[in-house]
Amino acid sequence: MKAAIAAIPGQAWTAIGYPRAMHVIVFPENMPVEIQIRTNLQNGWAQFTESLGDMWGRRLRYGAGPDDPDAPAGKAVAEGLTRAQVVEIWVSFSELTYDMERLDLDLSAARADCCGHSSPRRSDSGH
Repeated sequence: MKAAIAAIPGQAWTAIGYPRAMHVIVFPENMPVEIQIRTNLQNGWAQFTESLGDMWGRRLRYGAGPDDPDAPAGKAVAEGLTRAQVVEIWVSFSELTYDMERLDLDLSAARADCCGHSSPRRSDSGH
């Protein structure tokens, strides 16, 4: 089976501020199938963004902002805020989430190195 990696996490960003999932394309029986590999946080972020796009216009997914940005976000999302304000907050939250994930990886690596084990980011051992 052939495979091609279309994006690498941390290097390809979505239009509104969060690293894309790793996209792997495989070709079982010469039929291309895309597989997305996401962290739990990436998945939650993507699901929320998809929901906002369904409610406020598909352009949101591509960085164009919500349709009618000055309209109220609505009680179900954020009462008292506009759509544009919610997107701005969401992008800030996305950046903080990414920083937290990177910090978690760094702390895990330091903990593993401190205890004499290989870092989870390294592929030099089976630990």
